Amino acid sequence: MSQTLHQYVTEMIRKVPGDLWREDAITSLTTTTIVSNSLLFGGISNDRYAGQWAWRPDTTTTADKTRYITAFASATGTLTHAGTNYSDTTATGENVIISRVEPYIVRQAIDSAVRRLKTVDRTEFPFVSGQGWYSLGEATWIRQPSDIVRICYDHSPQITRNRYLQKRSSVSTAGLPVPDFWSVGQNAATSPFQTTTYRGQRYYYALTRAAGVDATLSSTVSAMLTGVSGEFPVGETITAVAVVNPLSATNLNLLVDGGVTSPNISTSATGRQELTITDTLLSSEHAIRTVLTAQNANEENIVYELYTIVGALTDAVRRDNYPEYELDRGDWDFDQNGVLTIRMPQIGRGRFIVYSKRAYPGFDNTRLISGAADADSSDAPLDAVCAGALSRIYFGLEGGQSPNYLYWENQFSQLSRRHLYGYANTMNFVTGGPVMPAPRRVR
Repeated sequence: MSQTLHQYVTEMIRKVPGDLWREDAITSLTTTTIVSNSLLFGGISNDRYAGQWAWRPDTTTTADKTRYITAFASATGTLTHAGTNYSDTTATGENVIISRVEPYIVRQAIDSAVRRLKTVDRTEFPFVSGQGWYSLGEATWIRQPSDIVRICYDHSPQITRNRYLQKRSSVSTAGLPVPDFWSVGQNAATSPFQTTTYRGQRYYYALTRAAGVDATLSSTVSAMLTGVSGEFPVGETITAVAVVNPLSATNLNLLVDGGVTSPNISTSATGRQELTITDTLLSSEHAIRTVLTAQNANEENIVYELYTIVGALTDAVRRDNYPEYELDRGDWDFDQNGVLTIRMPQIGRGRFIVYSKRAYPGFDNTRLISGAADADSSDAPLDAVCAGALSRIYFGLEGGQSPNYLYWENQFSQLSRRHLYGYANTMNFVTGGPVMPAPRRVR
């Protein structure tokens, strides 16, 4: 379940209530004050919250996020802040966090914890006829052999990655998650990943055109040339497939380019449908480009699947249930001289699949610094992130030998190991197909 940065903070407050901070509903605002009826204590020192930070994570005005509290009136529950006057004085449904720790530091601690957490990633690499060594450069998170959990192979003809657009390991400068291995152009969707039940997936992807500007999803992959004229896949049919649901007819078109001067284009009708388009791979083409474009109407269009294969579309490809066969550790090796490369056995057509440890993407740094990231989301698990963030905060406040730091760092260590362990041991459910031992030993 995704959590906003604000939700991570709220959970941290629950875990250490009253020690570092508290969160209260705002009753009213002026340009210089915050009033909360839950602070109507009376009888306590008016210095109780002076010298702390007032953090408004719910305000949509980034410049109003953080203020320094100079005075507190316990009889009226009023916090007075210094600095620039608030421009947003609408308090409906808004909370304020009163914190001893500067909000900037809390945000950075959460981001650090998110980036420290790892899960197991599954990335496919199509086999190239006769090739033994493969670069893992596209998997930029794999920096050393110990990052690899295991390697399998299958006989799927799919050459693009992230078919269901579920993997999202980076964020845009707008703080929105981006589907792995696909480039997004001018998508106007403010929440591009929406909940779905399609094929048991978690999300569908919303590709939205606005203000007359087309939006695109595109991927460019290697043409898998061997250097031998006419050798596979040169001359083969290349088929692009998109399962979509445009709001209006002709809202979407699908293009695949294998080197033909005028790439083929398929245009949508209405309702959920399967778009397909074919091309022929030319020997002069080093890359295969797939592009889905939202055009014509300024509307949201649902994208369930988007992929390209070598060959004709069949029901086996639609089912996407190709068995995976795990390779023995002795069947593959590394070259660490420069970009990490891997030696693979000669298996035939299909893909080898690398399972590796991969960190969650952090928040966009510019938005993190400004406070605009308070409403941005992460898929990293709630409890582990909170433990890691509290560990970093207490380290900064009390040092590396304090009981608070040691406790929360131990909690983070346990939760992060448990999270990674769980993924590694349910791999057959993650892949979408059975994982089997190799039917024969491959040399």
